Amino acid sequence: MTYLSDITTVTVNYNSRAVIEGALRPFVGTHEMLIVDNASTDDSVSYIQAAFPAARIIRNRQNLGFGAGINAALPYVATPYLLLTTPDVLVDADGLRRLHDQLIRYDDAAFVAPALRVPRGRIETWVMGPNEVQQRNAGLQADGPFCTWFASVALCLWRTDALRALGGFDANIFLYEEDLELCLRTRQAGYSIIIIPDVVVDHVSSGSAPRSRRLHWRKDWNFAWSRLYVIGKHVGMKESRRAAWRMIASRAPRALLYGLTIDIKRFIRDFAALHGAICYLLGRVPSRPQ
Repeated sequence: MTYLSDITTVTVNYNSRAVIEGALRPFVGTHEMLIVDNASTDDSVSYIQAAFPAARIIRNRQNLGFGAGINAALPYVATPYLLLTTPDVLVDADGLRRLHDQLIRYDDAAFVAPALRVPRGRIETWVMGPNEVQQRNAGLQADGPFCTWFASVALCLWRTDALRALGGFDANIFLYEEDLELCLRTRQAGYSIIIIPDVVVDHVSSGSAPRSRRLHWRKDWNFAWSRLYVIGKHVGMKESRRAAWRMIASRAPRALLYGLTIDIKRFIRDFAALHGAICYLLGRVPSRPQ
């Protein structure tokens, strides 16, 4: 598997002890594994050191989020290709080989990505059209590779020079929609994005860190804030403010309803998004958990 020597594996760890071995094990033969640790508080770092002694661990003093975490590894990548993966996806070596072959085939592509299989076996192929800022599940599995304006970066194979030319991820986005923002810049720069649907990876949604009410709050807050930030950056502040007010009008009544009925899970979901939209309008930015 000589193609592996052309690939560096990069991932971000944040309390991902439960899933990270399965995600990294197929890539032991790559040129190097770079694991960026975002100030984990579990034993995942010591576990990674024992399970993958050849891996290089880059330790951040605080949780910088996914995109900024990946950016921290970029200066250390010395191969033409970079496998960007989250700790909660599973792919075999053959799938990686096929992604590599397709990236070579499509020489105008910045990166190629597989289809995602989520729990219960459902296949997700996230796509987007030109001039859009809202990705959606296509609801079908294509017969062959196709070009799109968006692909999830849960696992994808990049040309290293393309990701560097783009400046990596927008570090203003702490979590969620960082892939949307990067895809918009990728297409604006003239690169193609190719999905390879016959390569399917298992994605344990939100499996990178232990679940808790606090985590659910952060997830929905950041989804809302990041969505509005991307609209503001790529469409305009006027439209992002309109979107924020629409979000407030939609989420406020639901948050009130679920609060009154003591439906804690749904209350957290809607109130977190409501709060994220209000904070965006007030100019507040995501906080970095210590």
